Amino acid sequence: VYEVPPPELAAGEDAKSVRKLVLKLSLGSDKDVYDDEVLQKVLGEDDGGDDASGKGTIRRSTHAIEISYNHFTVEEILRKVLPDSIAEVPSSFEVAGHLAHINLREETLPYKHIIGQTILDKNVGVSIVVNKIGTIENEF
Repeated sequence: VYEVPPPELAAGEDAKSVRKLVLKLSLGSDKDVYDDEVLQKVLGEDDGGDDASGKGTIRRSTHAIEISYNHFTVEEILRKVLPDSIAEVPSSFEVAGHLAHINLREETLPYKHIIGQTILDKNVGVSIVVNKIGTIENEF
C-alpha cells in the first residue's frame, strides 16, 4: 500500500485529515481496481460522513502515479532487465566500506556491468562493485 498525498481537498478538509491509498498497483492491466469485491464492500458500507465512531468518508477517485527507477529495489530491477532464462537473479552482496562484493554465477557473467551499475545506483555509500573470480586459499 502506497500513501499518496492528496492533490485536491474538499471544503473543510486539511491535508492531515485526508489520505489517498493505492490499494492495488496494476501495470498494464485493463481491469479496474474498483472491480475488487472487497473494495466494493468497503465502499458500499461507507456512511458518507464523519460521526462519533471515527469513520470518515471514503471517496472513489483515480490518479495517475508515475513510478520511476528510483521506486524499485535492486532485485526488482534485475528481474525485469535480465532474461527469463536466469533463474536466480543476484540479489545479495556484502558491503565493506565503499566496496560491494558479489558472487556472480556463470550464467550472470555476461550481465555483470548491468548488475554492477544497478548495485551502484541503489546503494549510495557504494562506489566499487567487485566479483570474486576464484577461491581464497590463504591461511589466517
